[in-house]
Formats: sequence, structure tokens, C-alpha cells
Amino acid sequence: MKKIDLLLTRHGETIENQRHVLQGQLPGTLSPLGKEQAVVLAEQLKQEPLDVIVCSDLARSYDTAKVVAGYHGKQPQPTPLLREMDWGIYTGETLEDVDWEHLPPGVESVDELYHRAGEFVNYLRVKSVSYTHLTLPTILLV
Repeated sequence: MKKIDLLLTRHGETIENQRHVLQGQLPGTLSPLGKEQAVVLAEQLKQEPLDVIVCSDLARSYDTAKVVAGYHGKQPQPTPLLREMDWGIYTGETLEDVDWEHLPPGVESVDELYHRAGEFVNYLRVKSVSYTHLTLPTILLV
């Protein structure tokens, strides 16, 4: 089996993070600090040989990945498989508003999240060949 090197990062801080809002699968907006964090990440990774940059299709992740990709002359490859957990009715609510002991139906379960992660691994198996022309890929996940 072919080896894939993955570099995992997180999107920059969002305005919603500052407000302690569960963003779930909302797009999110990078805060001024989040934009600075994206530039710092890009600077830290500018010498790293990246074959592809894969990110969530949500704005906060895509916007962070786009800054990093710009340093490598690449475009981020967005996928919904990398979205944050779906918080259902708690999406957009503050952390204090969540009943963590009794999550209602509609909140993505850990099993569903693991299933989506497995789908992403399969996505990488298929896509990595085209990304790298059969060499060992280095993939940044934002």
C-alpha cells in the first residue's frame, strides 16, 4: 500500500469562536486574528513540499487553506467530508446553551463522524494518485 503523509492544521480563529458559538457546519468568518494566523501558518509551511491542500468546504477552512495554497501556487481542494461535526439544533448557539448530557436527535453522532472520516480516507486513496502522479504525496488538511 502506498504511503500518504498528512499534515493536519486547523482553520484560523473565527468571529464565532470569539463569541463561543458552536459553528457546526455554518461557514464561519475569520476574525482579524484568524487571518493573521492563516498567514503565520502559510509562512511556517512555505518550505514544506505539499502536493495538495485539502480543506473543508466551509468558508473558515477554505479561507485559511487559500492563504497557505497561495504560497505554493496551488488551489485548495474543498470537500464536505472535512466539515465540523453537525450540531443540529445547537448550531449557532453558544456553548453555555448546550445540554451536553442529553444531545437531541439531529446532532451528528460520534459513529456518524467516524463514518465520514472513513469516507475521507477512501477519498484520499482515490485522489492521491491524481495528485502525485504515483509518487508519495504530502497532503495538507486544513
